[in-house]
Amino acid sequence: MNLNRAQKLSLVSSEGGVGKSTWAINGACALADMGLNVLCIDLDPQGSLSKFFCTPQALRQGPGLVEFVTQSDVSAIRSTAFPRISLIANNDDGETLNQWMREEFSASFALKTMLARVEGDFDIIVIDTQGKDGRGQLQEMALVASDIVIVPTTPDLISTQELPRSINIYSNVVRGLAAMGFTDQPPLLRILINREDHTIETRSAVAAIRKNFGAIARHIAVLRTAIPQRVVWKQCISQHQPAHRLETARHDPRSAVSVMEAVIHELLPHYADLRLDGGKAALSAANGSGKDDGERMASSDAATAASPDMAQATDVPHSSAPTATANPTETGTIAQGGCHDQ
Repeated sequence: MNLNRAQKLSLVSSEGGVGKSTWAINGACALADMGLNVLCIDLDPQGSLSKFFCTPQALRQGPGLVEFVTQSDVSAIRSTAFPRISLIANNDDGETLNQWMREEFSASFALKTMLARVEGDFDIIVIDTQGKDGRGQLQEMALVASDIVIVPTTPDLISTQELPRSINIYSNVVRGLAAMGFTDQPPLLRILINREDHTIETRSAVAAIRKNFGAIARHIAVLRTAIPQRVVWKQCISQHQPAHRLETARHDPRSAVSVMEAVIHELLPHYADLRLDGGKAALSAANGSGKDDGERMASSDAATAASPDMAQATDVPHSSAPTATANPTETGTIAQGGCHDQ
């Protein structure tokens, strides 16, 4: 994994309703509150990311995903009301991009090519893709551009049966790249268990997921940290605040702030020195301002949340945390138009 450029995380699932977009929103907000500059790209026609970060009026104005991909229009990158989060909103009518991709020879590499132009302004890029019936060129375009593919699943019979299809989407892209002669390390795939509770049925399903999918390939793993079944993950969307700002009890390992930290440290062990402070984040949001870019909270015990064997799998040392890039909204690299009311 190349740490000299933005790390690109894509959320992929062949099934709807598993919490894919909810984690994309919360993951982006948590990473930003850790002091990293984040670009969100909404490839999901439902537009969950766009609706969370943009006002309805702003969504109807200016360029978006279509122009970014088909016209190389970097002004599609918008600022948002959330400090350190920028957005490429989904403005596709459901057919424009698909039609363009059918006609464009190298369409699957379009997003990867465009991100190479702008990724220097960001530390993390989060890509949300279509869930149910999402198999196709748009999802393939996201996978080709990704460093890490996150596949959320819920511990129930239907989702467990659907999980191999999501993995097959990833595997088909990896095999396709290899057949084309690409020798770069394929994106890592990380399975994220969502809505875990203490019932016997759930425990059995979680055990089955870990047994059946935990070691099927070198680049595939199940995250040790699971997202617990808690009402805060619904409240965060309705209250328009990330879950870690609503549930800040660090003494509770199942609280949103503890869980988000643990998941991020597993996914990105080179950022294991970064921590969330839900209280400060919530206060900053209430005051209409976020932490300064330099206000990155380090903790000596945070590294224990990152998996040593995960670090080995990603070839990333724990001790060399990259420095966050300058805020692109301050350096002038983000389009003048934003997602918040002016």
